[in-house]
Amino acid sequence: MSSPIVRVAWELSDMNGTRDSEQIYAKLRSLHQFLSSGEEISNRAQPTSLSRSSTTPHRLQREAVSDMPSHFSSTLSLSSLAGDVPSSPLPFTQNAARRVEEKAVRRSKLINTVRASELQECTFSPKVSAPSAINGTTLVDDPEAVYKRSQQWEKDVARRREKTKEELTHKEMEECHFQPRISARPRNVSARRGRPEDRLADAAQQKERHLAQLKRDAAAQEMAECTFRPRTVGTAHVAPRYMQGKRKPAQTQPDFDFQPTLTARPRSVGRRLGRYLDTPAHERLSRVTGAGEEQEAMLPVFSLKSPLVAPQPTVIPGSDFLAKSKLAPSPEEPKGEKPKPVSTPQSMARFLARQERTVAQREQSRQKLEQLAEPSFCPTINATSQRLAQGVAPIHKRPRRPVPRDAGRDFPFKPTINEKSAKMGRARSPSEMVTDGERRLVDVRRLATLLDRKTQIDCTFAPTICATAQNSRGRLGVDLDTQEYIADLRARSQAKERRAEIARLRREADETAGCTFKPVVRDVPSFIKAITEKRKHLVL
Repeated sequence: MSSPIVRVAWELSDMNGTRDSEQIYAKLRSLHQFLSSGEEISNRAQPTSLSRSSTTPHRLQREAVSDMPSHFSSTLSLSSLAGDVPSSPLPFTQNAARRVEEKAVRRSKLINTVRASELQECTFSPKVSAPSAINGTTLVDDPEAVYKRSQQWEKDVARRREKTKEELTHKEMEECHFQPRISARPRNVSARRGRPEDRLADAAQQKERHLAQLKRDAAAQEMAECTFRPRTVGTAHVAPRYMQGKRKPAQTQPDFDFQPTLTARPRSVGRRLGRYLDTPAHERLSRVTGAGEEQEAMLPVFSLKSPLVAPQPTVIPGSDFLAKSKLAPSPEEPKGEKPKPVSTPQSMARFLARQERTVAQREQSRQKLEQLAEPSFCPTINATSQRLAQGVAPIHKRPRRPVPRDAGRDFPFKPTINEKSAKMGRARSPSEMVTDGERRLVDVRRLATLLDRKTQIDCTFAPTICATAQNSRGRLGVDLDTQEYIADLRARSQAKERRAEIARLRREADETAGCTFKPVVRDVPSFIKAITEKRKHLVL
């Protein structure tokens, strides 16, 4: 009876360190059946308590082997083991898992206890941030980790830039004490809606879709009124038969119209060809060719009956023209001398006919050029385009709202423009563009006068010039001074402007006398006033 126990013990020792719970369970089950069959085991058994948490197959086999000299002692320890063997492998696996969990709990408690004892001596506790989930990932765990980090970095950079921009804007707006009020865009202002051809194409497509929808609605309404619907055969079964081509019947006898002409090869050619092939190649290459018999024998034989090979009569190009022309040289005339032209009524008629043809060709060419110069394409404008143009025309013809003179009175910024920039940015009217040359001449004369005065500073002699009498008039009024006339015209113009300004102010006062609302009118900026004054007092 001891031999099976020893054998099971040795098998368990061979399975030392194994993790297969089913194999261990099978061995222990067989041992339990063997022990339960004996009667001495129950009488001589001693109570032995084995803890499931501390008993392992490796420990049991050591106990069984140590008790091997005594037959009953070994059976005792194994009988106690047999009493703990479960009836199924599942509880044994659960017990192993529970032991692993208990071991992990004990280990974590021990680690926490050691850390707590170490931290009692520490006086400073640094603040450590928790590891980021994105930084902790790797390419193996998350293939998109790099992409996620780049996206997060881009979002952080954009957030920082937006924050910096807001701070700069807020800092700049702190110095401003005026905030303009911007009105919304009016609906009646024309806006760009794309190119005309695109808008016309879209309108045409929309019109086609509308017509197609109307046709579908009409067909649906018509079909809704019909109570009878015939059953027709679909085109899927009928149309392919008509589309198939008819098969032509095969010809019983081939109809060949072409019959080639075969020429008989002379027997001498066959014999020579046989001798040529029987001769080795090195001999044919090394010997001197004869009178060309072999070469002639190998040439193909042509039939002179063929129209492609038959000799054609030689014709000199242009010989027919020389034969028909009267200017062709005759054998009686010596070479190098040309016949003198003779004027006849026939030659004159031919000349006039050529002239008429030339004139007619020129007239046709002129007519073709005139036709090409005239536009042949006349575009057609549909009713929709005309309606749209008529609707936008009043908006385009409406005059612009005048800008009040005191519009820039509340502006705190006063730009300083130098003389050169003012000249470059000054808007010129058409009359000023015309008189630019004269104005340049005036500037040149003014500079010349200044130069003369500068050069005459050192001169001590000043001649006395007699003034022209008021009652004296030169011949034909050539010597009259125009400065007084120009000054008179300028004075009249200024007086007329003053009267018109006074009348306008009176009219405005009469119109606004009964009004209770007084709008705040802003004054014109100073630089606009300066430009206006320069335009008024421009000296030509």
